[in-house]
Amino acid sequence: MVTAQKMAVFSVGITAIALAAAVPMASASIIYSDPLTGSPTANLAGSVTGGVTWQAYYSSASASNGFFQDGSVNVPDGTSNTYNQVVDYLPTTLSNNTIYTLSATLTPTGGSGWLAVGFFNNGIFVGGTGPWMNLNSTGSVNVYYNGVSKGSTNAATGGTATIVLNTSSTGWKFEGFYNNVLLTGGYISIPNTDTFRTSSPSGVGLASYKGVGTAGSFLLATPEPATLGMLGVGGLGLLLAKRRKSA
Repeated sequence: MVTAQKMAVFSVGITAIALAAAVPMASASIIYSDPLTGSPTANLAGSVTGGVTWQAYYSSASASNGFFQDGSVNVPDGTSNTYNQVVDYLPTTLSNNTIYTLSATLTPTGGSGWLAVGFFNNGIFVGGTGPWMNLNSTGSVNVYYNGVSKGSTNAATGGTATIVLNTSSTGWKFEGFYNNVLLTGGYISIPNTDTFRTSSPSGVGLASYKGVGTAGSFLLATPEPATLGMLGVGGLGLLLAKRRKSA
């Protein structure tokens, strides 16, 4: 027997799906979208996404070890004193009172380090102050801010890392998700005096530290706050997926 309560739950579910299907074109603005399906031999740095050129930052690693246009990367292990990190990024200026959603798929296949996606300052993730997420070859996923882990999970072999950054006038904050599962336990506040607030970030991008693997589906978008609250992260994923298909 179908009760009124069950019918109400069913109605709410259908309404949520209908809303997710109805609003994507008007409710999400894609800033950068790169499927990373290009050449496996041409450097990602120098290619253009959304009218902006990918930039490169290398530390103790040559340009040939950076990301390629198909999202693959190979940063071989160096000695214990070698800091083998590569970053490819898109310059980005953040605005106040905006919700930014940054995501990418990360699939490490070797090396002793990690692959990462995030916001960052000074050309680097490690030592930088922006929120970022990494996935290492042992299957550990971590959300970092200012060099400190803010959440983690294990047993991951590859998936989608997502950072939601809210630059509200009442205080900046962020959340980290892995495959739509919240890792940070809620929003993490960013103090007004932190470097990430007081100096403009270098941009958004991908990084590898002694890591081998592939990144894909790189996306930076700004869904409307009302839509984000209404749909939740699962609905947001559907909304952005539909945007990707229609782009």
